Amino acid sequence: MATADRYLPLSFAASGNLTAKQYYAVRLVGTRTVALGSGAMLGVLDNKPDHGHAAEVYVYGEAKWVSDGSGTPIVAGDAVYTDHLGKAVQASGAGAKQAGIALEGSSADGLVIGVLLTPGGQIGA
Repeated sequence: MATADRYLPLSFAASGNLTAKQYYAVRLVGTRTVALGSGAMLGVLDNKPDHGHAAEVYVYGEAKWVSDGSGTPIVAGDAVYTDHLGKAVQASGAGAKQAGIALEGSSADGLVIGVLLTPGGQIGA
């Protein structure tokens, strides 16, 4: 069972309607403003903000994250990063970016799993 609330989230403004994107990865797109997508991942959205409203983002610690384990299954202990839709996927290969460690497995698209967010991580060569 996915859990969170081990650390307090940080508050940013939502750039766009994120009401259907709770537990998806977001990135910084302006001064204290976040949007959905890949790229330089900031953290995982913890609420359902509309455009311009407060987006609560977990950047470190235990969080819930929507996953896509349908292609390559995620196993507890795997390094994870975000795909282009903001979902957690298995991070693999030398030099791959790592945003966290899966605390639960996923073999389907859309499952919410527990992840330990570890910002700035990279898988060794």
